[in-house]
Amino acid sequence: MLPEVCEILQHQRKEQLKSRMALGENYKQEKGLEDICFQYPTGGAYWSEAIRHDMDKVNTEIRRDYPDFEPIHPHVLRHTFATRWIENGGSMKTLQTILGHSNYGITADIYSHVLPDVRQKEMQRVMSAAF
Repeated sequence: MLPEVCEILQHQRKEQLKSRMALGENYKQEKGLEDICFQYPTGGAYWSEAIRHDMDKVNTEIRRDYPDFEPIHPHVLRHTFATRWIENGGSMKTLQTILGHSNYGITADIYSHVLPDVRQKEMQRVMSAAF
């Protein structure tokens, strides 16, 4: 885990504890989800519908100024992360574990479109170093 991510998660945990202390018995945690990283200030878990709803609000705001803006959905963020991971030299095997794919082939099939660009960049890097 990157140090920056660790700091963010530690900060998030402190904020949760503050909310829990301030709300006392009004802090509503869902059974089995007591230790999740991100939850509402009142203790409830963020469910996918709520995240989609929030992203829809952001998309609506953006489209006011940019009507041709393609809406972004939560899965796009995952795909963007994976694509940038590969483009920056991250291994496909490590990406498989991060994304939780059951086997390497799934990851390779989904993200193989990135590989030609990466291969070209790597070849340019090697060629410039050789000459």
